[in-house]
Amino acid sequence: MKAYIKFIIAIILVFGITSIQAQPSDMTYDRFPFEYNKRSKTTEVATVWNKTFANLKSQFLNENNIVILHSYSSATGKKEYNYKLSKDRGNAVKTFLANKGVQRSRIQIEAHGEPNIEDYGDEDYAGDRNVLPVFKRKAQKKYVDPIDKYRNKETLEQDIKDGDKIFQNLVGPDIENIKKKYQMVRKVFLENPSADPEELAEQVKGILKEMKEIKNTKDLVEFVGKIGLDAFVDLFTSSGTREVNMARQIKYDVIIEAMASECFPRYKAATGNYDFDQKMLFYSVKLKLSKLSNHDKYKLRARFIAGKTFDMDTYYTAKIRFEKEMQNVSMFKRNLDHWFDQSEFRYRD
Repeated sequence: MKAYIKFIIAIILVFGITSIQAQPSDMTYDRFPFEYNKRSKTTEVATVWNKTFANLKSQFLNENNIVILHSYSSATGKKEYNYKLSKDRGNAVKTFLANKGVQRSRIQIEAHGEPNIEDYGDEDYAGDRNVLPVFKRKAQKKYVDPIDKYRNKETLEQDIKDGDKIFQNLVGPDIENIKKKYQMVRKVFLENPSADPEELAEQVKGILKEMKEIKNTKDLVEFVGKIGLDAFVDLFTSSGTREVNMARQIKYDVIIEAMASECFPRYKAATGNYDFDQKMLFYSVKLKLSKLSNHDKYKLRARFIAGKTFDMDTYYTAKIRFEKEMQNVSMFKRNLDHWFDQSEFRYRD
């Protein structure tokens, strides 16, 4: 009778273990389980695999992460067989992840075979038949600026002068084209509004003098016909100067972006909202800059970072800018903008 009871208990234990093995969904979702003696994904474990990937998707797809797959088998069988089995399981998960968009080059497999437990007795631990993902950040290579290495305190003054010449030769034609395309309408009575305040005042006085001589309707008609209604509006509202100023500034900003993208290799130019003409100008300037040597690009940096382009704080000397700011793309762009922000480049020629 006792032998019979022991046999019944043994049967129950066998069915109990089999039932546990058939329900991998009870396991945590941060692992990839396998069925007994299986080395690939099966229908029984597919749901858990998908949930594991969904839970850890952001880490799997993070290109800065190395994915290490620690793969295991249970204790039954020979160690050599178990090691090969766990390695095959790791490769099965690697293929699964690659199909989900994870780069194979970022996936490593650490096959362990069976866990380091000396005696399982007669039991078979389903929980050991897993591949466990672990994430490790890629070692970040120190960035070496290919342009900044030409920095030389001894030649700074000459580099600034050379940088100015390079800039004028490079974008001078583009600036002239922009000035010709966007400018104040030439007025017969003024020829062209003067950039000099005193000269402009004299021009306005001449207009006012003519206005005083208007005695009747005929005189008024002749006066309006002479200067043109558009000139009269522009003179007293400055709407024309604002429009020209804005149109030119947009194109100058494109030039600045193109220069920054070439003189600072890691800088990403903001070109998303450019129209066709702006893109054409951007790539035209960028192409010309790409033909310069890195030494010449450094000189452009020296010109618009260490070189003075506007009234700076007297403490913030060229020496300090040279020592601390030569990799500062924001200062480079800001100083370029100040260079353009001069009346002769704004709206009057």
